[in-house]
Amino acid sequence: MLNAQEENGKEVIEQKIEELSSRYDLVLDYSDLVEMLYYYYQNPLNLNSATAEELKSLGVFSPIQINNFLEFRRKNGYFKSIYELKDIDDFPYLFIMDIKIFVMVAPISANNSIKIKNIFKYGRSDLFLRYGRVLEAQKGFAAIGDSALTANPNSHYLGSPNKIYFRYKFNYSDRVSVALVGDKDAGEELFKGSNKYGFDFYSGHIYLRDLGKVKAIVLGDYHLEFGQGLTLWSGVGFGKSVDVLGVQKVPRGLNPNSSANENIYFRGAAASFRVTENSDLTVFYSNKNLDAGLLSDTLSAEDFYFQSIQVSGLHRTPSEVAKKNAVNEQIFGENIAFNKEGFHIGATAYKTIYDKELIKPTQPYQIYDFQGKSNVNSGADFSYSLKKFGVFGELSASANGAYAFLGGLLANFTPRVNMSLIYRDFAVDYQVVYAVPFAEASGAKNEKGLFLGSSIFIGNKSSLKTYYDIFSFPWLRYRVNSPSQGNEFLAQFNYEVSRYFNFYILLKSETKMLNNSLQTEGIISPSPVEKQSLRFNARYIASNEVTLKSRVEASSYHQQTNVKKFGYAIYQDVKYKSQNLPLDFSFRYAIFSTDDYDTRIYAYESDVLYKFSVPGYYYKGQRYYLLFHWDVMKNCDFWLRFSQSIFFDKTSIGSNIDFINGNKKSEITAQIRLKF
Repeated sequence: MLNAQEENGKEVIEQKIEELSSRYDLVLDYSDLVEMLYYYYQNPLNLNSATAEELKSLGVFSPIQINNFLEFRRKNGYFKSIYELKDIDDFPYLFIMDIKIFVMVAPISANNSIKIKNIFKYGRSDLFLRYGRVLEAQKGFAAIGDSALTANPNSHYLGSPNKIYFRYKFNYSDRVSVALVGDKDAGEELFKGSNKYGFDFYSGHIYLRDLGKVKAIVLGDYHLEFGQGLTLWSGVGFGKSVDVLGVQKVPRGLNPNSSANENIYFRGAAASFRVTENSDLTVFYSNKNLDAGLLSDTLSAEDFYFQSIQVSGLHRTPSEVAKKNAVNEQIFGENIAFNKEGFHIGATAYKTIYDKELIKPTQPYQIYDFQGKSNVNSGADFSYSLKKFGVFGELSASANGAYAFLGGLLANFTPRVNMSLIYRDFAVDYQVVYAVPFAEASGAKNEKGLFLGSSIFIGNKSSLKTYYDIFSFPWLRYRVNSPSQGNEFLAQFNYEVSRYFNFYILLKSETKMLNNSLQTEGIISPSPVEKQSLRFNARYIASNEVTLKSRVEASSYHQQTNVKKFGYAIYQDVKYKSQNLPLDFSFRYAIFSTDDYDTRIYAYESDVLYKFSVPGYYYKGQRYYLLFHWDVMKNCDFWLRFSQSIFFDKTSIGSNIDFINGNKKSEITAQIRLKF
């Protein structure tokens, strides 16, 4: 049943994004990740021609699996069926069911060269146009008198409440990509004021791949992913996960950026070259402007400095516009890598230069942070995968001489038992901006830890995945006024009752230190905080047209000096995909009740294509959304989404200029895609 395969693939995407959102409590842009997975959903990877790089780019295979797959294909020849994967070590049945939607088996095309006439003949273009807005009146958009605006110019948004987005992208297979993106957030101006040339943010690239000795080249915006994310990594990086073998990062090297993320990317030019059969060289240069609030101790413009980079990407008020593009950042460097039969070693070095000096505030927890106008980062990484075991690691250094290290071991003891072990030691004064290593906290600094994970496949229908992580922070952190430590445990039991019905139960428990919220005088000392959550998630494919998904989740939060707090959320999804008409829709109804923000519960929501939504449910209320998708014709799709949150215990929502007088917040999104 195609619908069963499709839902398994989507479940993989949703759970990865849900895990990342709940861990870091950040509004990140996953659109590049989602687009990559949906690309392979629509254009499955041919297992008979797939290279190691293509398997890495899919993001679902571990290095051990990639090595075992390539070795099996070398010895046994081409695949005739996807189900032959079960004969490879570390390819359990449930894993094959999860990835089935992304791969296929087909004969190999004899001619792999790029011809100009074929690019224009077989290339495909997509044009996305998206509109969205909050329907309730927000204070920042209300009419305001001239005198009030003069007295407080930041009390009113400069632009309309409309969110507008467009993206044009041309693809020829996965070899050629050209894209242009424009994005306007609610409150930002469009074709006037601070944005006379249209949108508040533009992004674009020209990307070519597999041109003989040139593996890849990009002009415009791009991402770099090397090693284990400790020296240089600008894409989305997953950390702790129930996917035990997935804790080892599988870097994709150089890739184009086509998201609307206004911060975490590079802008300039980069190229990867195949130096020898087994070695590659990547060189890169980036020059872009960053948002920051400028300060000065004198009246001279040469003496301006900044204390932090503003990462919201919002330019809705005069004060936000004043911070736009205030600091220039240049980055240049290289990576060299050697790969042969499961063995990899690489080295990365690059320099970062700001045109103004970064001077951090004199907070004790920030005294080891980077300050100045330039920094140099370098690192070496390695990995080696045997049939059943894999080791990996990375050692990195910053210009001040501080080091950071991460090392790990993957073990496939039997086809049904996997384990992973990761040790990390990041110096308190290690300084890096573009890094996303495996870690408890963000920032790649001031952390030591030991992680142990395991997965046990019980027959072909069930699995038990667990991990335990113990960590410490040798120096102070934000809201933690002393060195501290903590631990985290997670267990997830999955059961595939049939090809139409499955469920999982997830238990998570975490203990960390946090400043005592009740202490208001003297030196505020930290005390342990315990957080637990329990989730039951079930999915039933009722027919070729209807899929049902139910979830119940409870959470608790307890700081030793405070009262224990609780929360829960319950939701029901209904997804309908017509077999006779080009229509499908998704509906969710959720009720939630939490004592406060500390017991919030995250849940992935279906959204228009390449857009994502992972709201946190907190306080008391209900939320629902309806997503409608219509294939208007062969080359045109239309999406319409409406969502609304209703709070039972509030008479207003938001604060300052986001204030809504009422207990409802409604959003509408419409999107059209033209394919030609």
